[in-house]
Amino acid sequence: MNKDIKHQAQLELCRREFKDFVLYFFKQEKRKEFIWNWHFDLIATGLIDLMLSDTELLVINIHPRSGKTEIITKLFPVWWLGRNPNTEVISTGYSATLTQGFSAEARDYIKSDTFAEIFPKVKIKEDQNTKEHWKTTGGGSYYATGTGGTITGKGADLFIIDDPLNPNDAEASSQTNIVKVNTWLSNVAMSRLNSKRVDGVIVKGKMLIIMQRLHDNDLCGYLFREHTNKFDNGSWKQLVIPAVAIVDDSFRSVGDAMFPQLYPTEWLQNQKEVMTNEYGNSFFSAQYQQNPIDAEHAEFKREQFRYHEESEVTGQYKTIIGVDPAISERTTADYSALSVVSRRVTDDLFFIRDIIHGRMNPDTLVETIFALQSTYGETPVAIETIGFQKAFVSMIRKEQQARGVYFRIIELGNRGEKEARIRTGLQPLYENFKISHPKKLAYTEYEDELLRFPKSRHDDLIDAVENAVSSFSREIVNVQPVNYGIISMTKNEFQP
Repeated sequence: MNKDIKHQAQLELCRREFKDFVLYFFKQEKRKEFIWNWHFDLIATGLIDLMLSDTELLVINIHPRSGKTEIITKLFPVWWLGRNPNTEVISTGYSATLTQGFSAEARDYIKSDTFAEIFPKVKIKEDQNTKEHWKTTGGGSYYATGTGGTITGKGADLFIIDDPLNPNDAEASSQTNIVKVNTWLSNVAMSRLNSKRVDGVIVKGKMLIIMQRLHDNDLCGYLFREHTNKFDNGSWKQLVIPAVAIVDDSFRSVGDAMFPQLYPTEWLQNQKEVMTNEYGNSFFSAQYQQNPIDAEHAEFKREQFRYHEESEVTGQYKTIIGVDPAISERTTADYSALSVVSRRVTDDLFFIRDIIHGRMNPDTLVETIFALQSTYGETPVAIETIGFQKAFVSMIRKEQQARGVYFRIIELGNRGEKEARIRTGLQPLYENFKISHPKKLAYTEYEDELLRFPKSRHDDLIDAVENAVSSFSREIVNVQPVNYGIISMTKNEFQP
């Protein structure tokens, strides 16, 4: 076989096989070898299956710096457009700037001589050519934006989501933003998938999600929980590749590293120790093992959580509001947190009725306490009185006089180490299923703090609940018979 025939055969192989395209293209354009590892075989197989089969959505969970963005977000849509020149691609990620940078690289790949060799008929339309949005002469396009960004009027035959949340920003990956991303996926992203008739057959747009796990309610957790049937029937598929093998398979044995050429076992072990010391066991488990809850080391476990509707809080019970103040609105400050906890007399079951938290100034925090008094009756408030918090209690007392609204303030002094209080005060309740969460509280920051205790990034919500729970044994609180209504307390009974 002469060189030209051999070269043409190689180009044809690049058109048909994604792996051959990556290896050849990378060598020609980057002038170096692409370090191919077995996990890329799994990814390539999944991508081809997504393109050619009835699979509508593919989720790939893999650890950071594993080559996922180069192969999936940059090279795959380039190959996809080469093979499907009249299709539309939308690419999103936690940063619009970052995603548009990937878009620019993908565009440059298509403008390269190597791509022209492989797919000579597909070129960039220079009159519609920006980092954000570019089109091809074959009628295809690539649109890049951030997660939650505007995509009105855009359609996608291939919709890529690459790390929808910033794993290095605790604020960006908060429960509030997690819920926003999940809602955006259902209400916006899914509606952008095309549905076209090709040769008499309806062809649906495909979605590709590549991410490291961050939380059990992140985008993957949300999809698994809300659309279990689609994973079960095979229309949606998931590929999970942990950094360290947890079972023996055809690629490696238990304990082996995924990508030993770049990240050997020793490096991963060191990374685990660093992350565990700084954040807790669950962070390595989530980002590297793709298991957001490290059940082996968790002191509180999700299976211990029981739930109730507000209408189930019946009979005779006592109620206390727990407050953990951190009076500051700075973005670097801790949160102030408030909990409303009721204890039923007949069975000593604790009901968490409400939880509020946020960065608040003193006036906002005082206003929130009185708002809860309006909702739940003139209910005792348990609050730590250490340092500046003594002055805050004085503010509450003055406001009681001004409003004519009186409730007992349970002042909690120095009670020892916080972690010890939580272990002795809350853990036994969870272990014996004696504490119940409102159903609206599922997959919120409070449960996240419990599951990651004692290394969660914040512990203000746990502290607010513990303040309330521990105060039931400290104060005599009137018992009220109710049918899930408001507890009534008189000025004389709870005057400070």
